[in-house]
Amino acid sequence: KQHIRKKRHQRWTEVMALHNKGCSFREISRITGLSRVTVSRWVGSGTFPEMSTRPPKRGLLDPWREWLKEQRE
Repeated sequence: KQHIRKKRHQRWTEVMALHNKGCSFREISRITGLSRVTVSRWVGSGTFPEMSTRPPKRGLLDPWREWLKEQRE
């Protein structure tokens, strides 16, 4: 996980450096391979966007978990 964050941070740093040099979002997108929307979001945020973790999705069997447990016993 840490190496993924480091790689994202390097890309973000590259995007910000290109933006500070005066490159357009389209140019930055072409150079980095990121979408223009991503470039726009990153530049607009001004700070490194940390990835958030999502809570686990509720499974189809969750409502039945207790019943299934009882059936196995």
